[in-house]
Amino acid sequence: MDINKTHSKEILKGDTKMNKIAIFYFSGTGNTKYAMDKLCNYLTELNCDTKAYSIEKITTDSANGIIKESDITIIGYPIYGSDLPDIMHDFINKLSPVSGKKLGVIATQLLFSGDGSSVEKKKLKKLGFN
Repeated sequence: MDINKTHSKEILKGDTKMNKIAIFYFSGTGNTKYAMDKLCNYLTELNCDTKAYSIEKITTDSANGIIKESDITIIGYPIYGSDLPDIMHDFINKLSPVSGKKLGVIATQLLFSGDGSSVEKKKLKKLGFN
């Protein structure tokens, strides 16, 4: 997995304070977990307080509390037929509204995703994510 350091620093805006980043993911085969673990380790190397959570192992209430305390939220999932898995749809549908939280969405796939990474964009924007 190649992570562009210039782009990462641009997203983090070069803040001198430690960013608290929460990564929530679903991984059916382990590929998305692998990618999210690599991202988590990389962001930790950039001095970000980063933790990854499988949505299969965390309650929505816990996730909402973690999101509230985080500066940046990242959601990762595999593409299933140019869409996200039902379990991720369900997770997103249960999230509480936020105010102006930074959000990153990562879709893992073999070749291309169609519109898989933007499917939930309107719903997440309505929840207050930027």
